[in-house]
Amino acid sequence: MRRTIRAIYATTSLIARHGMLLFIAVFTVMPTQGEEVFFDNYQQFTSGTVLTTTNYIPLSSPSGTSAKFQINAGSSQVIATNFHGGIWAFADEKIGGNNKFQGTFPSTLYNKVVDISWAMLTQGTNSGTGGCLLNILVSVSTNGDIMYNPLLFLNDNGQIGVSTNNPPSLPLLTVGNWGQYVGTVMTNRLKLDYPAGLFTFSINGLTVTNMPIPSCFTNVLDAVRLQFYEAFPDSLGNRFLWDDVLASVQDYNYTNINGTITITGYTGSIGNMTITNIIDGLPVTRIGDSAFYTADILTNVTIPSSVKDIGNSAFEFCFNLTGITIPNSITNIGASAFWNDSGLTSVMIPRSVSNIGGLAFSYCYKLTNFVVDLSNSFYSSRDGNLFNKSQSELINSHNNIAGNYAIPRSVTLIDDFAFSPSMSLTSVTIPSRITSIGQNAFFHCINLTGVYFQGDVPLNDISMFGGDNLTVYYYPWTSGWTDTYGGHPAQVNTAYTQWLTNYGFTTNLTEDNDHDGMKNWQEYLAGTNPTNKADKLTITSMIRTNTAKVSWLAKSNISYQVRKSPDLKEAWANASSGIGTNQQSFQTASADGILQYADPDYAATTSAFYRVNVVP
Repeated sequence: MRRTIRAIYATTSLIARHGMLLFIAVFTVMPTQGEEVFFDNYQQFTSGTVLTTTNYIPLSSPSGTSAKFQINAGSSQVIATNFHGGIWAFADEKIGGNNKFQGTFPSTLYNKVVDISWAMLTQGTNSGTGGCLLNILVSVSTNGDIMYNPLLFLNDNGQIGVSTNNPPSLPLLTVGNWGQYVGTVMTNRLKLDYPAGLFTFSINGLTVTNMPIPSCFTNVLDAVRLQFYEAFPDSLGNRFLWDDVLASVQDYNYTNINGTITITGYTGSIGNMTITNIIDGLPVTRIGDSAFYTADILTNVTIPSSVKDIGNSAFEFCFNLTGITIPNSITNIGASAFWNDSGLTSVMIPRSVSNIGGLAFSYCYKLTNFVVDLSNSFYSSRDGNLFNKSQSELINSHNNIAGNYAIPRSVTLIDDFAFSPSMSLTSVTIPSRITSIGQNAFFHCINLTGVYFQGDVPLNDISMFGGDNLTVYYYPWTSGWTDTYGGHPAQVNTAYTQWLTNYGFTTNLTEDNDHDGMKNWQEYLAGTNPTNKADKLTITSMIRTNTAKVSWLAKSNISYQVRKSPDLKEAWANASSGIGTNQQSFQTASADGILQYADPDYAATTSAFYRVNVVP
């Protein structure tokens, strides 16, 4: 957001005494609802009208403006000299007096970026001692005459000067010339970037000076002045006309990259914020790396649809952020973009997102739900957790999983910090297809006591469990296991040994007590009875019409995968998508009964062999 200010015209004078400049006129400052306020609705008078405190009443809508018209130094009237038609404000420097127009910001600003622009037209240059003056106030006294911040002065001679003394005094530092623009509309812009310590002035987009803000000036400011003056009522003078004044305090630091804006920092104080979509008339297309890093003032953020990229660590450590609206224009969410946003509760990923960097949502303690647009081609959600589209990669859990969690059998990769910190997780079942577990995947899962592996030892980072106090369990028919894994004790899964005990069997892996062709441990995985020869995994039918349909006797809560070979000579491969929520040839039985797989590629197949595998 930008807090902005509105100005209203007033003529002014300046008196020179003993080399000191007394600055008299100011313009009003009012809060507004929008991101910018553009003011050019000045009161207009027929040329020659005598302006007094009676007939000149500064615009005061909306209510609350601090504008005022004041006559000092013996002059009781100002003659209107509007020589550029009815749309410009006027200022006749030949008129003497000390005319004051004052306004202040709603609150004192500290270390902000102040941006002021205005249009100006002049009759010409001359040898007068007056000019057009713009300055910033840091402390406004009862008569409004105290000024301590940078002064920009466009004098009658066509020179541009900057004050380098505090309080301001002559001589000024000459930084450029404006005389070549006489008789044309000048678009002036003064930018005071206090965080960067830079003072920049440009005319018609051309930089006149880009210099350090003089060290004698503070980074605290209360008000802004734009004035035109002559030193003495009877001296030579000029007529300056001005219009379209825009004064704003930027809550963003930003850069212009090839005509688009990247926000690089935030200095505002707004908690519930809609990020602006335009800065300097250019579209905001990127939230830069670390742009809102540690901005704990933020409670809710809406990103505009002009933005396509959220940079690395863009909102990292925004502890009080509870909501984020990501538009359907974002294609990239950078690494650690929302890391440790401990107040964030839910995240909606739109269909436009094609890349989510590592650890983008890690350590979001209160996160309870990921929702991914179903039309997204790259990501999906399940049980509130974030996966890639095929659900072969578990990217981020929602951090509030309680009790036991069985990772879907489609998963082969668990990302770094995927479950960190799921502090209510007590046990996790890791399917046999897992081949890799990332760094600190279960770090800070302080109540995790059991990790149950269904398959062989996967590749892993040694720190995947962090300092958690747990035991690893594995099946005796799987390979690669020792007495420890990832720095924790590992032992045979007690559920399998108890199952054997219930049937009165030993742990001999070659035993097939009911002689049905399935070893006891295979019956355990298939959910069948090792004492009943008829109870086994069997393909019950094969139908060939317009497609090939394979049916088998399934057991409740057991997952199956159909595999296919064209001639039994080539290796078996997973059959094509056709069933299951994961777009793979998986099915999980909800009850005992018949399951069926229909091959979508059968019409183009000359021959095919199918088999059904149990997926632990």
